[in-house]
Parts: sequence; C-alpha cells; structure tokens
Amino acid sequence: MACIDELSEWGDMLGPSSAVGPKETTTTTTKNPDGTVSTTSTSTQNTYNYSFGPTYYNYSTTTKKTVTNADGSVSESEASDGGLSPGNEKPENEEPSYSFEDSEFPKVDPFYEQKYPDGLEGVWNDIKAKIDSSAFIQFLQGFIPNFSGSCPSFSLNLNIGPFDLGVQNLPSVCYALDFVKVILLFTAVMTFRALVFGG
Repeated sequence: MACIDELSEWGDMLGPSSAVGPKETTTTTTKNPDGTVSTTSTSTQNTYNYSFGPTYYNYSTTTKKTVTNADGSVSESEASDGGLSPGNEKPENEEPSYSFEDSEFPKVDPFYEQKYPDGLEGVWNDIKAKIDSSAFIQFLQGFIPNFSGSCPSFSLNLNIGPFDLGVQNLPSVCYALDFVKVILLFTAVMTFRALVFGG
C-alpha cells in the first residue's frame, strides 16, 4: 500500500506535449492539351499532440496537407481527429450486472420401468412361485411321505432256525443322515445350475 500511496502523490503522468511524424510527398504529372506537362506536388505530415492525466495519457493527431500546383501556387489545410484534454479522464466501463433465476424443471416420466426391482432374487422368486404352483409339482408332492423328524431306529432279528438269539436294536447314527442330507442338497443345487445356466 505504501508504494501505491507514493505513486499517487506523484501527480499527473509526464511526457512530451507533441511529436512530429515524417513528411510524405507524392508527385502527380498531368499532360495538358497543348502538349505541355503540369506537375502537382502533395506533402502530408502528422503532428501528434499528447495529453496526460493522473492515471492515463491520450493523444490527438493533426494532419497538415500542403499542395504545390504547377503554376507555383501553394494551398495548405489541417485536419485533427480531436482527442481528450488532460483534465478529462476516460470513464471506466461499468460491468453490467446480471441476475439469474432457475425455473422449476418440469416433471419427467421415467424412460424405463424395471420389471424386477430386486434383481436376480426377484426373478428367482417369481419363477419359484410359478414352479411350486404348477400341476406337475403338485403331483410330485403327493408322493412325499410325512416324517416325524426323529432319527429312524433299526433292529436286527437274530432268531434263525433253532438259534434263538433274540432281536438286537441297532444304535441310530443321526450325524450320518445329516451328512447324506448335505450331499443330496449339494447335488440338487449343482443339477439346478446345470439345467438353468448350462455347463
């Protein structure tokens, strides 16, 4: 901030008040009806006038045109493009202010309605319900016996001919039946996979 304050105390920008540009001369030759030749010379020279303000500088151009005719007469003319005086600073371009307001987006209907929102689980539940309610499955369920849920008991009759050895009860091995159940379920799952997905 100290540098800015120091620069602002310097006042207006300084520089030369004017500068003269190079002179350009063109010559035009005209043949008269009597056979003589007339030569006209035109000279153009620009003078640049500078003006300075606190934070800017501007310049204007004055063009001096000198025409020398064949008879020796000379005509001069000056033209200026104007320009700003040192006390008139260029106004800064104000940035336009914009305001934006988003309108409410209209309701858009879905392009696709999913038949099975639950994915593969929904497909399986739909097919399973149709399979369970089919006439073929209902027919097969008639052959399924009802079990009490306890392990079966086995006995061995040893009364053979003259030998009366009685009836021996064999112990129930429930864990062996559980193992067989697991094997049957695994086989059923692999068979179902091969039938549905192939391979």
